[in-house]
Formats: sequence, C-alpha cells, structure tokens
Amino acid sequence: MRPYTNRNSETPLYLQIVNQFKAMIIRGELPDGFRMPSERHMAELISVHRNTIKRAYGELKADGYLTSIERKGFVVSYTKEAHLTGKSYSLIWSDIIRDEYINRRIERHFSSWFKHNVKYSFSGDVVLTEEQGSEDISELLIEMARAAEHNKYSVSHKQGTEALRKSIAEFVSVRGIHANPSEIQVISETFQAIEYLANTIIKNGDAVIIEEPVCPEVFRIFLSIGADVITADMDEEGICCKHLEALIAKHKPKLIYTNPDFQNPTGAVMSLERRKKLLELSYQYNIPIIEDDGCSGFRYDGRELPPLKDLDQHDSVIYIYSFYFTIPSGIRMAFIIGNRRLISDISAIVQSRIVCADVVSQWVLNRYLEQNKYEANMGIMRDKNKRKRDTMYAALKDARELGVEMRKPEGGLYLWCRLPQNMNVRKLTSEANERGISFMPGNVFFLKGSKGENYIRLNYSIPSEEKITEGIALLNEAFKISIL
Repeated sequence: MRPYTNRNSETPLYLQIVNQFKAMIIRGELPDGFRMPSERHMAELISVHRNTIKRAYGELKADGYLTSIERKGFVVSYTKEAHLTGKSYSLIWSDIIRDEYINRRIERHFSSWFKHNVKYSFSGDVVLTEEQGSEDISELLIEMARAAEHNKYSVSHKQGTEALRKSIAEFVSVRGIHANPSEIQVISETFQAIEYLANTIIKNGDAVIIEEPVCPEVFRIFLSIGADVITADMDEEGICCKHLEALIAKHKPKLIYTNPDFQNPTGAVMSLERRKKLLELSYQYNIPIIEDDGCSGFRYDGRELPPLKDLDQHDSVIYIYSFYFTIPSGIRMAFIIGNRRLISDISAIVQSRIVCADVVSQWVLNRYLEQNKYEANMGIMRDKNKRKRDTMYAALKDARELGVEMRKPEGGLYLWCRLPQNMNVRKLTSEANERGISFMPGNVFFLKGSKGENYIRLNYSIPSEEKITEGIALLNEAFKISIL
C-alpha cells in the first residue's frame, strides 16, 4: 500500500502519489471504507513533507476517491454504492483552514490572563486594568463630544487626519526622524501595518529575512501571503550581520524585518555598529528594511540609540511605531513612515479595505499628543515598569542559582530566560500552571519551534510588584521541581 516516489521524475511528488493511490483504489487493493494513514504518518513512511501528502489527499478527495470523516481522517469512498449510502458527513474544518491559522498554541498562551485559574500572568502584553492615562482619555472623549467641529465623526483622509499626521511628525522629530505629513500613514496597529506592507511589496515565493526569535505574528503574516521566510540569528546586540550578507546573497530577499529596540521576546537592543552595518547591507543590495518600534520609550538604563530611520541616508527604512503599549489599549493607533510613493500605495490599500483608520481614536490621539499628556504618562509608566523589572529580576535569584540564564534588560517589557539542559520544560509548564502561573514558551517565537524549547519569556509589565513577588516565588518552586 506504500507508494514510491521518483525524485528524478518531472511529475511533482504529490501527483505521483495521487496516481498510485488512484490505481490501488480502482484495482480494489484499497476497498471502500479503508482508513488512510494520517498525513503525518504517511509522510514519514515515504519520506516526504507532510504538505505533499496533504495536497495528494486533497486531490484524491476532490476527484471523489476519498472522503474526510471527523475524528477518522480520510477513508476510501470510490464505488457508486459508496456514494449512494445516504450517509451525511460533516465538514472537517481543520482540512479547510490554512495550516498557519490552525495552530492555536500561541493564542492559548496570549489569552491566558483571561482564565480564572491564572493568578499570576507573565505571558501576555495587554494591561487590562488601571491603565495609565485612562482618565485623560475619558476627559478627551468628553471634550470631543462637546466640540463644535461639524465633521469630527466623518471619514478622514485615507492617510489619516492632517492634524494627527502633523502631530506625529513633531512627535518623531524628538527621536531624530524628520518626516513630512505626506510620508506618514496612520494605521490601527503594527500587524496591520506589516500585512499591508507585505502585500504591497512581496509576491508569492519572494524571500523575506526576519530576525529570530521573533513575535510569532510577524512570520505568520509573511507566510500567509506565500513569502519564503528566512530567519537570521540574533545575539545581545541584535540581528547578526556577520552571517546576514551570506543569506542576502543566497536568497535575494525583498525585505528585511527587525525590531531593534527592546526586541520581542529577547529584550535585546541592536548596537549602533550593527545598525550602521545593516543599513550598509540594505544600500548595497537594494533591500528595504522594516523597523518595528513599540518599546523604545521604555528605556530604564543606558543611553538611547538613534532609530534606523534616523540613520537612514537613502530612504531605505520603513518605520512602524505603535502606541499599543503606551496608551490605553482600547485606543488602537500606529503609524508608518516611509517613501512617499510607498505611502501612497499603502493608502490605496487602506482606502480599499477599511476606508480610513478609526476617526475617534485619531482625534483623541492628536489631542493627547498636542497637550503633552503622552510624555507625562510615559514618564510614570517608565518608572513603574523599571520597578517591576527590578522586582522580577531580583526575585529570580533562586532560578539563576539553578542554572536559568537571563540578562537584566536595559528596558522593554520582557525577561528572556534560557533554561538549563537538565530542566524538563513540560514539567515546568505543568507545575507553573498548577500554581496559577502563565508564561510564554520560547518555541512559539521560532519558525521551526524546536529551537526555542529551552526558553521562556516573562512579561513583568502586567502584574503588580506584589503579584510579581508572589508569583515568582511560586515559579522558583516550579523551576526546582522540574530539574531532572
């Protein structure tokens, strides 16, 4: 029953498999009702990628040779009699939904703070209660409601309101970025910005280089549009440019993605030398860079480094900034700064898909920036998060003595922890969950997954200092129990 494959044949592997299975079914070697091996098992049997089997089974199903049955997988259903049984089969949605969206392990961890049994959430990103600036937002909403402006609720320009784009231009000038309002696109959030940029620049099969580990939504976005995602290693100074040039020469990417300031999940800051080298490679090979910035405002120690966009001399950097972490999360605002022609094309996508960014949030954010409430609240948030970082790092002393490795980051929201080889990750997760603790497992931040099995990410920005002290004490117990 095992088909063979000829890798020297011009016929694609999946069609070779389809043709052989069709012949077996027609000859009766695989009778009606025969349960086919799972995609994974069949792929292992004949040493091909699982997607090859998935495509072959899909083709056989489309041609009426197989039927998919929930909890059973694929069964042979070829003869006329088999189709006249009158039996109704439910749709198997896992067969219909694309692979990159079917895996929910990431969402399970990100949403863990909503669960009643999670008392100490070190996994997610959104601050849900007592958000800094919420009173200011409430006052601004009242001000907006009372304002006499006749068009305050109407559709804005596709790039965003002119008033907000002017405020953004002034806001980024403090970081050395000089942008004209015509070079700014207001958007709802970072992932939407990356998706629109990817759709504007990338065609199916084009290579994209991203640093790794990386926020999982980033590689999922690029995979969803058919990009060939190439990962570049990182260290404490950011993306490793030493090996990057070889990847560029081999794969000829259309984009490079990086998160240079307090990177998610590692908290690393790209050194000034690396920033300059990355720009040199961009110029040499004519590759645009997406610079993702959302945490640069959370610097607690050390000196601030200029963003890539500030250092850029040839209009090669596309800068994305999100207010996701810095104003109450219900106000979803971000922006893109880039080449004027690129921004014009992004605006066309915005207009065709969402018409314009939320006008109420735009009005509120503009006033928030104009009245300098943003910087005032950021100062308070920085002080709070610095204390939380220090509290968590100090509380993890016992873990470090057990061999858990971590750096004390200069800023950001995360501690990136490397577990010792003699620590069982599954045991740790189980013990932590029993104690009401959640964290992000490192494997979700890697394209292949397995490279991150000895890492975890802890977010200190969500819980209070008291909760951090209590929760980390319990996590230290889990660390100790999980040693083999």
